[in-house]
Amino acid sequence: MLRKIQLFTAVLLWLVSFTLYRTLLSHVLYYFDQHHLFIYTRQYIATVWRREGWEGLATDFVSQFFHNEVLGAAVLATILVLIYLSFCSILRSARIWCQKRKDKADARLRVGKVVSWLEILQVPLLLTLFVFFSFTRLEDSVSTLVGYLGTFGFWAVLLRILRRKEQSSEQPRYATYISASVTLLAFLFSGYLFQKNYNIPERIMLKTQQYAEEGDWDNVLEYTSAYLRSGHNNILIAYYHSLALAEKGALTKNLNRALQGESDPAVNYILQMGPQALFFPWRSNSRESEYGSLIYERLGLINEAQHWETEAMQVFGLTAPHLTRLAKYAIATGRPEAAEHFIEPLRHTLFFRGEAAALEGMNAKGEVPGLKNAFAVASDTTKAHFTNVTSLSAQLKYALACDSTNTLAQDYQQTCQILSSLQQK
Repeated sequence: MLRKIQLFTAVLLWLVSFTLYRTLLSHVLYYFDQHHLFIYTRQYIATVWRREGWEGLATDFVSQFFHNEVLGAAVLATILVLIYLSFCSILRSARIWCQKRKDKADARLRVGKVVSWLEILQVPLLLTLFVFFSFTRLEDSVSTLVGYLGTFGFWAVLLRILRRKEQSSEQPRYATYISASVTLLAFLFSGYLFQKNYNIPERIMLKTQQYAEEGDWDNVLEYTSAYLRSGHNNILIAYYHSLALAEKGALTKNLNRALQGESDPAVNYILQMGPQALFFPWRSNSRESEYGSLIYERLGLINEAQHWETEAMQVFGLTAPHLTRLAKYAIATGRPEAAEHFIEPLRHTLFFRGEAAALEGMNAKGEVPGLKNAFAVASDTTKAHFTNVTSLSAQLKYALACDSTNTLAQDYQQTCQILSSLQQK
């Protein structure tokens, strides 16, 4: 009967963890998908093995499945269930081995009783829930899950082979009730801990980044407004909020309303921070390099976007988002050979081959749908421009000098003038 409790626990564990990774923890999968890429080439495998060892390879390999949220959640849930069942198998094999002796005074029999109680008290479930909580934060590694699975899986298989066809004796009836009660209490207490320690700001920031990359500005505004209006302040959220408002053509309009007395905490924070709420000045900050390219891409300043994206790839390595953006920037600026360089690694991945094929088609046509290059429409009389890495106003002036119909640049320029005048006062 205890085996049935364990199987029921395994099914329940899979359903709960799959649901959580599919919903409340989907941002964790997104984060790892954005920062890891498994490339099926000998050179890549050798390089990662030399630099990071098996942990790096395991993390990249498992993370590739997170590109599909459903598949990624299923993979993680399956790993957790296998860890649980492997530990159960280890305890069962140990108990059978200890019970082979009939002498009640034998020390091995006493050890068998201890192992039997470890089974009854669902220690494998408690360990698995600990492993689950270790992968609800961004600073944890997928290799931890793989390490647990490899260790317990190895010993489970080895001990199962050694005990061959030997069967365990039935556990007493009370063991079923105790095990079922412990299982219920473990899940209830884990739910309480999850709710108490759930990092809502972290999810908001990552979901905001995801929607911004997808160009879903309505959802960006929904997340950033809720964050800023709740009393939290964050320069990255303000950056995405101002960009979403500008994309909707409402940035300057909302600032003017706030200046006229309409209270909006989200816009008030932008007024408080000034122009630095609109962009990231170049400060050689590794984390900021990951976000800084988006505003320049939307403004059509592709060369500057490429500068930020190149720095980001130096920090975070070959990842699908960086390779894709750099390939698009190379196509938009008329450098097909450079674009091919960034497309090549994507061809040797499991989930980005379709993206590589789409990029090849864009490269053949020499244009990227939805991506405009301000320099491409500049007249021959437009003067050369040296990037000002600390001022957005200078960049906006040049973007408008190249293309006076750039409405996004117009909105940003008016906003910069308002914020700069307020700071001078």
